Amino acid sequence: MYLKKLRTALRQLSEKETNDIAKIARENLHRQEQIGDSVRAAHVTGYLKSFIDENKTSVKYLEAYFEAIEEWEPGFVCKVFFGERVRSSNTWHNLLIKVTNDVPSKTLVDYKDNDILMTELKTLFITLVESCVSDDPDETIQTFRTLNNVLERR
Repeated sequence: MYLKKLRTALRQLSEKETNDIAKIARENLHRQEQIGDSVRAAHVTGYLKSFIDENKTSVKYLEAYFEAIEEWEPGFVCKVFFGERVRSSNTWHNLLIKVTNDVPSKTLVDYKDNDILMTELKTLFITLVESCVSDDPDETIQTFRTLNNVLERR
C-alpha cells in the first residue's frame, strides 16, 4: 500500500526531477561504497523507473531512493505515506533547501538555534532573490553573478 502511494507520487514528477533523485541516490550509494565508479547515473535512473513501473527493485536501491527523495524534498516520503499533498516544490522553504542542501556552513552552525538570526537570513534570502529575478533568465543569471562578485569582494 505505501509503496503504491510512493510510486503514484513519483509518476507525477517531471523527467528532470526523477533524474535529480536518481543522481542523488547514485552519489549517496557511491559515497557509502555500495556501488563503484562504473555505475552511471543513467543506470540508477533506470532502476528508479523500474521501481516506479512496479518491477523488482533491490533493497539497496529502494533505501537509496528513500534517502535521495528526502534530500531532494524533505518530508516528501512521509507526506506520501500519510496521504498529504506533496507537490509544493515552489515554496521558499523548498527552494532554499534545494540550493543549500550540499553547502555546509561552519560559520553559522553556532547560530542555528537563534530565531532572530534565522528570521534575518530568511528575509535576506527572499529580498535578494526577489530583487535579482527578472522575466529574462539571462538577465537574472547576470544579476546574481554581479551580486555574488560584489559580496565576494568584501
